[in-house]
Amino acid sequence: MRSRKYLARLRMLSILGVFVLAMAVAGGCGSDDDGGGSGGGDSALAKGTPNEEMSQDEAVDVGLKYVGGTKGAADSAKSPIGIGLINQDTGVNAYPETTEVHKAAIKFVNEYLGGVNGHPLKLIHPQGCNASTGDAATICANELLNDDAVNVISVGWLNVGQAEFLSVVGKQKRVPVIAAGGPASIDEANLPSAYFLAGGFFSSAAITYWKDYAKVKSIAQIWPGGPGVQEFADIYATQLKAGGLDPKVVIVPPNSTDIVAPLLAAKAGDKDAIEFFAGSGAQCIAAANAVEQLRLTDKLTVGYSACFNSALKKEYPSGDIPTWTTGDVTKNLLIKDDSGQVGAMIVAMKAQAGEKWLEMLSKYYTPTYFGSVMFITKIMNEVGGDTPEYGGIVDAIKAYRGPLWTGPDKATFGTPGLPSVGTTQQIFSKHEGGGKWTYVSPFVEGPVQ
Repeated sequence: MRSRKYLARLRMLSILGVFVLAMAVAGGCGSDDDGGGSGGGDSALAKGTPNEEMSQDEAVDVGLKYVGGTKGAADSAKSPIGIGLINQDTGVNAYPETTEVHKAAIKFVNEYLGGVNGHPLKLIHPQGCNASTGDAATICANELLNDDAVNVISVGWLNVGQAEFLSVVGKQKRVPVIAAGGPASIDEANLPSAYFLAGGFFSSAAITYWKDYAKVKSIAQIWPGGPGVQEFADIYATQLKAGGLDPKVVIVPPNSTDIVAPLLAAKAGDKDAIEFFAGSGAQCIAAANAVEQLRLTDKLTVGYSACFNSALKKEYPSGDIPTWTTGDVTKNLLIKDDSGQVGAMIVAMKAQAGEKWLEMLSKYYTPTYFGSVMFITKIMNEVGGDTPEYGGIVDAIKAYRGPLWTGPDKATFGTPGLPSVGTTQQIFSKHEGGGKWTYVSPFVEGPVQ
């Protein structure tokens, strides 16, 4: 059993996560002007990626190695395996790419990987599951649960409504639920039927990165202001201090582009590193200008998704995306992936989306949704049978030890305190300039583990 202190730290992380999600929405899932990319942004994808040269046959071999299927098309005469999907396709901070990525992965599995034990996958995404409110999410939850054609549920992007949706589907014991992201609360991390492929709010992997790989002891942190931000910043600072690090937190007005004074207040010149929680592209540019003005360009700097959008490239003082570091739950699309999974995903996305594959894969978190379908396929192939039953699917998930598609090699569902979470690992990479990225850590877990 984990200690009460451990569980209290998890609750602190869940509170902090609300702010982190807000940063992802503002920086990673908004307009192209302010949005960010997954796996280091799309600053070099337009020029090509080392993972783009894979052939169709090679992609199929990689896919089969992961899902354990049979080469060739699924048998259309067999009954389909239904994947119910909830996703916000329209409205403010909508993410229609998630639905398209599901379609691409399902097409790949059905046409080349033999489906699930020969049965084709079928996406079930009714209009009522284009959810942009909590009430809509509740309606969708009941609609999917009452549809006998749904064998498993996939949770897509929800700007709002995840809590309402999971409060319905996560508590029943008839249909397993797979979420590409992480739980938003300790209660969600303990739901009996929901399984998360990332730690999300509960990952403290950055602490391990700071200590063991960046080898820093002190960090200047700049946060954009807003409701509750001081509390969130204090919680994160507490986690860092518990890990033996010395953070200095400065909060700026939410739309401020004056970052010089905050960096001075954070004593950035005396710190080993800088961390920006920029809420918009404009703040990223202001941060880069301030770093250059104060001659801090030699400092290790960590930024997040808003800062790595190629649309901002020419506005940075160097005329290029900053040579900063970022963390992610999947591999960087711009770094050669020896497993071939990134390349296979690109092949599948091109087949489904044509020239739009780049736009879709460069969105924050998009590759993880492709991974959800691959994970579902793998688990159901392991269960076997014409119609995998709830109990068999859940047992297979609990027994699964990895790898995750384009993610870490290790996964462990059933960890005390976070039994529904497969991993809290992240991998960190640095933009070296000119669209070239390198890893600065492997997938790492945080000390809270």
